[in-house]
Amino acid sequence: MLYSDATKVTLLKPKNRPGPKGTSCLTCKQRHKRCDQRLPLCERCEKGGFSCLGYDHNSDRRATPQVTQPPQQLMPRPAEDNSASSSSSRSARSSPLELGEFNETLDRSTVTLDCGRNNKDELALRLQLIPNHADGPLSIFRKLINLYTQLPHYPSDPLKTFLSNPMFDDYVWAQQEKLSQQWYFRPTEGQIKGFQKGAISRLQGSLASVPRWIALIDVGICEAFLKGDASQIQLQNLWITHIQNSLKCELSYDTTSHKVQEQRGDFIHVSLLKIMITHSSYTYQMLRNITPAFLQAVFSDPTLWPRDCDPTCIPLSSILCGEAHELAYFALIDCSCAMAFGLPQQLEYDTTVPSQFNRFSFHQWANGCPTEFQLVLADINACRDKSTTARDWRDIEGWLLAWQSRPAQYEFTESWMTVAWYAVQELATCTVGVSLHGRMQRLFE
Repeated sequence: MLYSDATKVTLLKPKNRPGPKGTSCLTCKQRHKRCDQRLPLCERCEKGGFSCLGYDHNSDRRATPQVTQPPQQLMPRPAEDNSASSSSSRSARSSPLELGEFNETLDRSTVTLDCGRNNKDELALRLQLIPNHADGPLSIFRKLINLYTQLPHYPSDPLKTFLSNPMFDDYVWAQQEKLSQQWYFRPTEGQIKGFQKGAISRLQGSLASVPRWIALIDVGICEAFLKGDASQIQLQNLWITHIQNSLKCELSYDTTSHKVQEQRGDFIHVSLLKIMITHSSYTYQMLRNITPAFLQAVFSDPTLWPRDCDPTCIPLSSILCGEAHELAYFALIDCSCAMAFGLPQQLEYDTTVPSQFNRFSFHQWANGCPTEFQLVLADINACRDKSTTARDWRDIEGWLLAWQSRPAQYEFTESWMTVAWYAVQELATCTVGVSLHGRMQRLFE
């Protein structure tokens, strides 16, 4: 027994291999290229668009009892193009990304990772990362979370390489198109492309790591709502909290660079997603926690402020029709919660409609509520709370009674949607009018 143990110890002793010790990164070694040995990542790999696998293979030349792991794949990083070229390259593909290809790519990226563990632990980990069935963003999200939290850190992050793959963009857009089919009012194809233009440039920008995670969580939460599946709420909440804390840390250190505005938008976006999966009793307090970031984002964007506007009130009409969708949804949730809970709005809103008012807003179609009545809802809340800047309730009632729908104002994919949209506007007029009359009557009694 002692002889056997001594033999095992002898087998594990370091071996002196002939020749000089290797100094190249693993990528240059596998490609048989001269390495410049720059730390932490090789400059040759960076300029060539390859994922540098680092120098860890040179630090430990001992013989180990573990079975040699398969090498990581050399996946070139996609070139960063502008939104127009990226959009054209995506449309030039023969078909959108299929879910099977997406899962196959994820499986391949998982299997090629060197975990640095023994065979039994590695096998259990790989089996855990492979779901029993893959039918949508929920399973993909669960798999990515396990991949991110259980594998060790590498000089070249394989998960970041996977998320930057153009196939990921196609998958996210395919899922968002499926969700848009659930809209009762669907705009024309040209209007949808205009809506997607800003989001595409955001996902393909230099700071697209966090927005890609948020996009994946977003489609996963929406799919869960459509299916009535609440099994992944804790996992989604955990990951959203992780992203929130990371963004808070970034915003606390940097308040002047150009990326701060995008990071504020990401923080508001992911915080609104957390509201969607949290009990409604916490909504009001969570909105109050987001309000400082909302104010910073609004006051740092001069395009939202019309000429001669009141700087003490938030220009609601500009926000509802602006390109910053997270700001519009914050205002919508704030006004709706104030009406439902009977509490003051988080902010004072300026509901003045400027002469150059753009009534084209995707939020009204997704929510089924016209923009003009969202403005009136904020007026009613302010009047109820006796705000010093609120309109008189008689003025609000007079506007509702005199309001008329405008023909040919919007274009939809089906003719019946136009008729239904007029009906929704008439219904909103009656609903808001009844709410205003009842609340004001009780208030003055």
